[in-house]
Amino acid sequence: MKVVKIDFNKCTGCQTCEVICSLSHTGNIINPEKSRIRVFRDEEHGLFFPVMAGPYTETECVNKSILVIGENEYYRCDICNAACPSRTLFKDPITNMPLRCDMCGKCVEWCPTHALTLEKE
Repeated sequence: MKVVKIDFNKCTGCQTCEVICSLSHTGNIINPEKSRIRVFRDEEHGLFFPVMAGPYTETECVNKSILVIGENEYYRCDICNAACPSRTLFKDPITNMPLRCDMCGKCVEWCPTHALTLEKE
């Protein structure tokens, strides 16, 4: 199985991943609301956090740890809550169905800073 890995230290917030993801799922229309990846910004520290949509499972979270980005520490729940099965933030704006990353890797190919990589799990 392939999985998109994110290096938060490399993300510059360009949102190219959002554009490419939306294009690959809508044809020739750029619609970030249909993107399976979203880039969130920590306004206070000027840091960016790409977050993948899904997968939505009933698995209990086992990733309650601290993530260090630069000199700042973040509780992982603050970063991955968009992919949490109990909180489906990414929904199709028309159907209201949860969006789920299919790990196609298109966003990885276009990431200019290589913050995203597609790896075998």
